[in-house]
Amino acid sequence: MNKRIYITESQARKILEARKDGFRLDGLLNQTFAAKIRYCKEWLGQPIGNGSSRTVFQMDDYSVLKLAKNAKGIAQNEDEYRVGTDNYLSIFPKILNGTDETNFSWIISEFVIPAKVKDFKEVLNMDFEDVKDFCLYVQLSSRGDYGKSYDKKIQEIYSKYEENEDATYLLNDLYELCYGYYYSIGDAMRIANWGMCMRDGHPEMVLLDSGLSNDTYEKYYRWHR
Repeated sequence: MNKRIYITESQARKILEARKDGFRLDGLLNQTFAAKIRYCKEWLGQPIGNGSSRTVFQMDDYSVLKLAKNAKGIAQNEDEYRVGTDNYLSIFPKILNGTDETNFSWIISEFVIPAKVKDFKEVLNMDFEDVKDFCLYVQLSSRGDYGKSYDKKIQEIYSKYEENEDATYLLNDLYELCYGYYYSIGDAMRIANWGMCMRDGHPEMVLLDSGLSNDTYEKYYRWHR
């Protein structure tokens, strides 16, 4: 899974200042994984995130480039593209123009800053503990573990926020991810996996790592740990 490195505003500014004019996405074409990373470092500066499968470079104040380092990274980019281009889901950073839509060697998505527990209250008027409980109940219900009991708890949380449209949208997205996209939403129980991005001048809560569906986890991670 991708190791995340969070940076301060001053660090981000230094990275952007290090970016040189002349970076072109076609400079990544027909290159090895290692050559792509060297090219990005030359033109975009040091990465803001680095893991076993992907390296992340900040392109500007609003976007990042997620560069695959191997087949796992390509699979994660493809997963992230699938949900990031879905108009019915707003819980993940949106995929932007310039993404490699053929091979998924790289994707370009919204720049996201890490979230804090208090942000859920300030942005959504919602308790993060309810988000954690909702994810747990939906996950257990999807596995068939005492479904009726968990379904009741799920409905109780829905009822609590029935007059809060923004909170309801978030709960709907989490539910749809689990049942419609077969994503494990257990990671959404950790505040470290949440962030905020600005859309139309307003902050929105998003999950930081959308590139790990159950299929990708089973294929590349479960038996390789």
